Amino acid sequence: MSDIQTDEASPAQGALEAGIIPVTTVLLVTACALAAAYLATVISQAVHVVNFDDEVTARLLAVHAQALEILSIHVERERVAGHELPFDETERAWLIGLEDAQRRLATMRGRPLPSPFHGATQFARAATGFGAVALVAVAVFLLMSRNNGRRS
Repeated sequence: MSDIQTDEASPAQGALEAGIIPVTTVLLVTACALAAAYLATVISQAVHVVNFDDEVTARLLAVHAQALEILSIHVERERVAGHELPFDETERAWLIGLEDAQRRLATMRGRPLPSPFHGATQFARAATGFGAVALVAVAVFLLMSRNNGRRS
């Protein structure tokens, strides 16, 4: 709203008046709209992640099921033959395809493939640490000193 004041010789001047209630209402509506937009973004991201994980799981299960079927057929052929048989080209291609599918899906998820030798790499790191090297050095020194004592 505005009030207009006039003087005889000067032009009319208006004064804009805004109460606290309209300003507060606009600020609250704006804050609610921003919060709703943020929540919608977070919810849509969560739904996308769940759907993506479900799709990746379904694809991995399908690939694993096919690989297991091929391996079971191979094992049955070995049982009939009575000895181990090498994988033929089709079986080898399926196993390589399984690994490629796992690598692609791991790349899409942004996670590395788990290493089958994770325990071995941890053991190697622990074994090459300073404490392990010092322990081996002390053990070698003690063994050498015992052997020198027996010779004299």
